[in-house]
Amino acid sequence: MSSSANLAPPQAGFGRAAWLYLVHVALLTASQAIFGLFFNFAVLAFGFSLDFLGLLTSVSFLASAAAGAPLLWMLAHIPLRTALLASSMLQLVGMLLFAAWPGRAALLLASVLLGVGAVLFELSAAPFMMRHSPAGAR
Repeated sequence: MSSSANLAPPQAGFGRAAWLYLVHVALLTASQAIFGLFFNFAVLAFGFSLDFLGLLTSVSFLASAAAGAPLLWMLAHIPLRTALLASSMLQLVGMLLFAAWPGRAALLLASVLLGVGAVLFELSAAPFMMRHSPAGAR
């Protein structure tokens, strides 16, 4: 018998928080995919250059890199659920800012918020799921 038969994820055992988290991830992934698809087109349609589009991407990654260590420290002091909600709020505000005020400064701020929100999600997601799923499901 191969060991791959034991790798199938269990269907039972997840608590309510774990299932809500998984639904959150599915919705977040879908919204980010749609946003990412249209983001590049929209920035160019607003009349900005490819250079500015590259700057927006770079600012998002720079914000992620700069925020990583402070957010990791912060995670030791706040509940993981709060961190996930804050991550969602940062990303939502970034997307809304992008949609409502497509000016240069607002787009740069939106990129910062999206980058910080993304790194906060990445740092808090795995520990949250580990706390809210049984050992056999990990």
